[in-house]
Amino acid sequence: MGIGTPSYLGNGGFWWRSAPAYGLRVDHTPQVGAALSFLPGQDGADGTYGHVAVVEAVYGDGTFQISEMNWGGPWNMHYRTLTNLGQYWFVH
Repeated sequence: MGIGTPSYLGNGGFWWRSAPAYGLRVDHTPQVGAALSFLPGQDGADGTYGHVAVVEAVYGDGTFQISEMNWGGPWNMHYRTLTNLGQYWFVH
């Protein structure tokens, strides 16, 4: 990732809430290298724990590409493109 991460930020869906205590910036703006903290149940994330992905690219039309592990099965590397409407939390 493009950020130095503490050893533990909790479950993926709550990184956005834990990160400021470690001096990490959290906002709704995707940036290459930022972590995307999916809320529980958001866009197919686990309903209890959420999910984390890494922003790989940001495009001028408001979309961005992420990479993520264990999406669709254990050890599965996955890429997808999402549209940012301000609903996502990014940890920088």
